[in-house]
Amino acid sequence: MTNLPTNQTTTSISGPISPIDRGLSDLVASYRNRIETVRGEQILRGQLPTVEQRRSMQVRFDDTARALRPVRMSEQDKRTAGAAIASMLTAWIYSGKGDPRDTIAGYVTHLSDLPLFAIEDACRKVAKGYVDGLSPDFPPSAARLHQLAIDACAALKKEMAEIHEVLTAKLHHEPNDDERGRIAVGFQKLSEDLAESDDAAPKASREHAAKHLDEANRRMFERECQVAGVDPKGRVSPSLRKLIEEQTGSVSHETGEEAA
Repeated sequence: MTNLPTNQTTTSISGPISPIDRGLSDLVASYRNRIETVRGEQILRGQLPTVEQRRSMQVRFDDTARALRPVRMSEQDKRTAGAAIASMLTAWIYSGKGDPRDTIAGYVTHLSDLPLFAIEDACRKVAKGYVDGLSPDFPPSAARLHQLAIDACAALKKEMAEIHEVLTAKLHHEPNDDERGRIAVGFQKLSEDLAESDDAAPKASREHAAKHLDEANRRMFERECQVAGVDPKGRVSPSLRKLIEEQTGSVSHETGEEAA
């Protein structure tokens, strides 16, 4: 049996920060109850937090952010996380053939995106057998330990998100009578501009269509004259002349003049 390094068999496990003050928690909740989402923005009705209230919220936010700092950002945190993992593994008879330090380093690498307190919490629960569905006869995989550590972060992440929501919300602005009047005038002008635009569009479309039709008729007339072998200048369209002849019964001479 390979023994674990003696300097990595114990670790102290403690919470990340003290629980949020009840008064501050209620304050955050009271502001969140007045937040609405308007066109993708968080709008706070009533009034914004006072300077003192914002300071208290910001301090708590910064504390939770530090507590949730990934262990990869601190060599000391990585060493402490390794000690917690080594302590957890002593709950089993370690029979691996390789260097146990490699196993511990592998766990630390896999968990490096998580904060120290969450890793310690997950290790403690596994070592004590508090995790449902996890066999007490085998150590957990790095992936399972990662899931447990994520769960340990949930409450603090929720707290951070709620404080951030209050600190970044914009104050709802209710327009006064003068502003409402200016808004109404603006909407009226916009409506008139749109109406003029709607009237102008069909007119322009009709003019374009008429121009296109005239051009098509001109080209057709020129082709008909070319086929008939006559000069189109000052002439009636051959197809029109034929139609007139059919309706009047008159016969055209080869010179293009009508018979009496």
